[in-house]
Amino acid sequence: MRSDDNSLIKKRVMYAYEQALLTWGHHPDIWYEAALFLERSANLVHEKGDTQAAQHWRDEVASLYEKATTGLLKNNLLLHFAFADYEESRMKTKECHEIYRDLVAPVVV
Repeated sequence: MRSDDNSLIKKRVMYAYEQALLTWGHHPDIWYEAALFLERSANLVHEKGDTQAAQHWRDEVASLYEKATTGLLKNNLLLHFAFADYEESRMKTKECHEIYRDLVAPVVV
């Protein structure tokens, strides 16, 4: 697909990921790839100067990770660590600590 409209490309690719997650939602690599795509898209849009769209897309990344780590894959280490790393890169240390706390909460009795 040839287009300079990053929003259109993002919508189409994320639609494809959402469709894949309907049947393969228990595969953490698909969640991770979708989050990476969104993060890269946000960085690209930010480089082009659209900071408002970039911030919105970064919030979507966090929402996607949140959905993955509270749903089918709530015990998946890859997604928790990737989510915590992502939040740490955004300087959101409180959220980062909460992610780690949620990960070890079932273990600590």
